Amino acid sequence: VPHHTQTGGSVLMATAGKGDENGIPFIRLDAGSGIRGMTVWYPEQNLLDIAAYPWAIQALGPRCWVLDTVVGNAYQGVDFWTYPSDGHVIRYLAGAVLKRGLFVSKCDGDGWVEDVQFNPHYGARLPAGLPRPKYDHEPFNELIAQQRHYLEGLVFGRCENEHLTRNFLYAAHDGIAFRDDGGGANARIINHGTDTGSRAAVVAAAGDKGLQFINTQLVPLGDWE
Repeated sequence: VPHHTQTGGSVLMATAGKGDENGIPFIRLDAGSGIRGMTVWYPEQNLLDIAAYPWAIQALGPRCWVLDTVVGNAYQGVDFWTYPSDGHVIRYLAGAVLKRGLFVSKCDGDGWVEDVQFNPHYGARLPAGLPRPKYDHEPFNELIAQQRHYLEGLVFGRCENEHLTRNFLYAAHDGIAFRDDGGGANARIINHGTDTGSRAAVVAAAGDKGLQFINTQLVPLGDWE
């Protein structure tokens, strides 16, 4: 990935909305806009006592993009589900998301999701100067347990022609999932990996052209399924 929480750089500290997962997202993208090269970090998020927060990033319309962006320890990562997302491009999105990772739906044309990496080390392997609660031990195992119990990683609803390439996540309840949002997804999934997902892949709905998995590695492991 282009950068990591270990490396610092341009970091936006999010504190608003603590305790309210349905609150106003931290960053909202108008149609045709995007974000690139930033890290979003929640300095008050305690991995031993996890608090809900709104989405870190939400797209409000078509042709939005997220490039080279880290959502660090976000409770909810990136929402391209709530509003129409035609023509979206999501590339090199990374982080240690805690409850919901990337949700995509309502795309009537082409959509691209490439090189996403969700891994717990984005929330636990950190530079000394990045603000966070003080722990008596590094809560790495607790973070992984949270993700295997609750995390919905990559979730897709109604997508007419979705291109998914080189996406990977470690530790989740649902690694990659296809759900019904007034219809399912038509998607080609190339080089996808779910490592230690309680449910590595979930297919509840698909579009009329179906789902094509090519070179896929699924490793189911967890105490909750």
